[in-house]
Amino acid sequence: MAAANKAVLGPLVGAVDQGTSSTRFLVFNSKTAELLSHHHVELKQEFPKEGWVEQDPKEILNSVYECIEKTCEKLGQLNIDISNIKGRVGCSVLAFWTYSGAILFFSCHCEDDT
Repeated sequence: MAAANKAVLGPLVGAVDQGTSSTRFLVFNSKTAELLSHHHVELKQEFPKEGWVEQDPKEILNSVYECIEKTCEKLGQLNIDISNIKGRVGCSVLAFWTYSGAILFFSCHCEDDT
């Protein structure tokens, strides 16, 4: 529910788009499809062999958090409140860790399917 001092445009829809080269978070007015705010972060890529891209899953997750945080800060500056976030994943993430949380192995693999 929007705070009394926040503009009510809603409902608003936020979308995380995490691809092979970057992460974005975009917020739209669901009635007009107007883009109200967004933030974009480039990701580091490694190319171990032709046609493969590997990325650090912790960097990916942190980029999602950063994009959401920065976008919501921008919305706050516009005096706008947000109510819904959707996400899309385009890569395969493989991670192994212990019960105590120690990371043993992780890899993010994206295939070139274009």
